Amino acid sequence: MTDCSGENAPSLIDVAKRSHVSTATVSRILSGKRTKNDATQQAVRKAVNELHYRGNFAARALRRDRSDTIGVIVPQISNPFFASLAEELEHAINASNQEMLLCASHMDPKLERERIVSLLARNVSGIIIVPCDEKQSLEACQMVSQIPLVQVDQRVDMEDSDWIGIDDTKAMKLIVNHLAEQGVNTLAFIGSSINNSSAHNRLNNFNEQALSHGLSVRPEWQLLNDYSVDWGREATKQIFESSRARNESMPDAIVCANDLIALGVLDFLRAKRLSVPNDIMVTGFDDTLYGRLSEPSLTTIAHPVARIAEEAVRLIALSHNPSARTYSQIALMPKLIVRESA
Repeated sequence: MTDCSGENAPSLIDVAKRSHVSTATVSRILSGKRTKNDATQQAVRKAVNELHYRGNFAARALRRDRSDTIGVIVPQISNPFFASLAEELEHAINASNQEMLLCASHMDPKLERERIVSLLARNVSGIIIVPCDEKQSLEACQMVSQIPLVQVDQRVDMEDSDWIGIDDTKAMKLIVNHLAEQGVNTLAFIGSSINNSSAHNRLNNFNEQALSHGLSVRPEWQLLNDYSVDWGREATKQIFESSRARNESMPDAIVCANDLIALGVLDFLRAKRLSVPNDIMVTGFDDTLYGRLSEPSLTTIAHPVARIAEEAVRLIALSHNPSARTYSQIALMPKLIVRESA
C-alpha cells in the first residue's frame, strides 16, 4: 500500500501554475492524451521536469497506457469503518496482483478533487472511491472518464459508474424491528448532517420504519451533526436536558447512524448513571472493533466489508471492457449484530 498524501512534494496545482494551464489540462496530458496545442504539452512537460513532480509516477504516466495500481479514496482513515474497508480493499487488490494507492479526502470535496487529479496523474488503472459529498463530489468523479470508477458505500448520482454497498433501507428495518420487538415506544435518532448518501438514507429510513411501527419520535430527538464520539456525547446531553426541562422521561432507545456516535451516547449515559439497556437502549451502525469492546457491547449493523472489497475490485477489472457490460448498482444484505446495549 502506498500513501498519496506527500507533505512536501510539488502538487499538480503547482505544475498547472508553472505551465499556466488548468489542473484538468495537466491531468489529461500526464494521462497520455494529446492536445491540439503542442506548446501546451511542452509547457506541462517542462514544468513537470523543473518541479520534479511525482518523478517516477509522472514519467511512467507519459510512457504507459495503464499502471498496475488502483487508487482508493476514503473520507477519513481515522474512522474505524473506513480503515477496515481500506484494509479489505488492500487484500482484494493484492490478490489481483495489483497495488493500492490510498488517499483520504478528509471530508473536503476540494481536497477530494485534488486526490483524484493526483491519482490520474499517477496513471492508476482504476479508482475506488467513497465520495464525501452527495452533490459536490459529482464533478470530481466525472473527471474519471478514461479509467474505471467504482463508488463504495456512499455515492453520487452518475450513470457511467458502478456502486456497491449495503442496503440502508433493510439495515434500518432490522434495527427498528428489533427495538419494537423489545417493547420500545419512543425513539431518538442521532446522525450526521454531512451531505452524503448514507447520512440521508439512514435518517429517512429510520423515520419511515418508526412510522410503520407507530413509534413516537419527537422533532427534538432527531439530532444531526457529524460522525464522532464527541457529537454522540453532546447530542445525548441535549436529549437529556430537554427531557428534564419538560419533566419527562428519556426515549426508550437511541438509534445512532454509526458506532462512533453510539460510543459517545454510551459514555454520556454512563456518566449520568443511566443503565443500558435497562433504562435506555442504544444501537450503532458499522460493527467496528470499538463497538464490540465497549461496555456494554454495542448492538449494531455489520457490513459485509470483505465482499464489498472483492466486488469493487472485480468491477474495476470488468470495466476495462466497457462495451461488453452495463454498470451495476449492488446493494448487499446487512446483518444485525445483537449485543448487550439492546
